[in-house]
Amino acid sequence: MKPGLLLGILGAGEKGLRIALLASRNAKFNVKLIDTCEKNLSYANLSMETLLMSMQTFEAISDKELYEIPQRISVSTKIDALEASDFVIECIHEDLDAKRNVFRNLEQIVRNDTIIASKSSKFPITQIAHDTSHPERIIGLSLKWVDFKNCLDDGQAIIRPGLQTSHSTIHIAIQFVKSINCTPLYACDSLGFMKYRDMYAFINESTFQVKEDLSTIKDIDEKLKSEMKIPFGPFELADLIGLEDVYAKLEKYYQKLEDERFKPSKILKKYISAGWTGKKAGRGFYEYH
Repeated sequence: MKPGLLLGILGAGEKGLRIALLASRNAKFNVKLIDTCEKNLSYANLSMETLLMSMQTFEAISDKELYEIPQRISVSTKIDALEASDFVIECIHEDLDAKRNVFRNLEQIVRNDTIIASKSSKFPITQIAHDTSHPERIIGLSLKWVDFKNCLDDGQAIIRPGLQTSHSTIHIAIQFVKSINCTPLYACDSLGFMKYRDMYAFINESTFQVKEDLSTIKDIDEKLKSEMKIPFGPFELADLIGLEDVYAKLEKYYQKLEDERFKPSKILKKYISAGWTGKKAGRGFYEYH
């Protein structure tokens, strides 16, 4: 994603502020940080100043970054200020009715192509999106284990699509996560979080089934989606992540753990050699037009 993208964040608590700093520092995004409480915004500004000064002291950011990072972050108590946002993340308290109300309001404010994410780890995204007009653009996105003394580069983001979340929305969410220097993890909306390593083993083991002519790519995806109640099969997921990234992670885990589950399949290597590296390239396990 290109610098200059406008990110909207609703909720100026600790998580909202952390996402704002990651986006400003690592992706050069402009950020609108919204909270209906003036006190929360004042505290967020104070926390940001204190944190950035501390990071500069530890040489985690430069003098230039100390000045530029907050310049890209503006605050407001008005939700209408999110009108021009390209990507919005809801970071309010864990209350289902409140979240549903926020999402209904956001749909009336933002553009039709704006992605709307929730940081919720408590409620299924399908439930949050239930009363919205465009549930296909709604997704779960929660950050974990961010260490600000490590140059804002040590984050992991759990991407959790709802049952109606579109391929395009997941692809954009993955690109957003990568652009802020975080590692995307995948979770099923109904089954809970899938461990990071297991996600790659899940994809790899599925490719071996194709290699051994046990089933087709489409059949495997459809079967697993039906049985596991997940919106995307392993091959669809691999295309969204990018086959080169999948291969690199598998190789890393195989060398570290010496577990055959992580030994990259020849099919992955074959597709990468052909330039079929996933949705971004126009072709991976599936073709995209």
